[in-house]
Amino acid sequence: MKKEISRRRRAAIEAYEAGLKAQAENDIEQARQHFESVIAKHKSEIDIIERAQMRLGLLKRSQKFGEVEEGRSTETQFQLGVHEYNRGNPEQAKTHFEATLTDHETGARSLYNLACLAAKVDHDMGRAEELLAQAAERLPDLKDLAMRDADLVLVVQKLGWNIEEIQEV
Repeated sequence: MKKEISRRRRAAIEAYEAGLKAQAENDIEQARQHFESVIAKHKSEIDIIERAQMRLGLLKRSQKFGEVEEGRSTETQFQLGVHEYNRGNPEQAKTHFEATLTDHETGARSLYNLACLAAKVDHDMGRAEELLAQAAERLPDLKDLAMRDADLVLVVQKLGWNIEEIQEV
């Protein structure tokens, strides 16, 4: 015997699921509104409210992590770049990576990631080649990494790097 779901519960579930969908689409503001709506309008649905509160807390922590503040360390900027890239925000990722370029090691890793973005997102192989060459000049070990990186296969070929050259470094 199938138990029927009340209209109130169904409305709470639908609002919660709309929040999940918005979150999956990286529409953080819309997701926040849906989860807050569940909490405010569906007081009798304790289990759904608890889930909405948990999701809202995760969103707030995620947004706080992504906020840009002046004076952040280059490593923090680098990690924020990785975070934004993983969230599907390549332009914000580039901004964070570019903020690290004055630091020798972190800047080299950022140049490498900018080369990946240039190749994969912008389809600008010339720019990717230039950035990767600069990265490898700062940190020669990045050549080895680039040889194994699917995003940079064509760039590595254009640079004429080969395994013997890497082993000599």
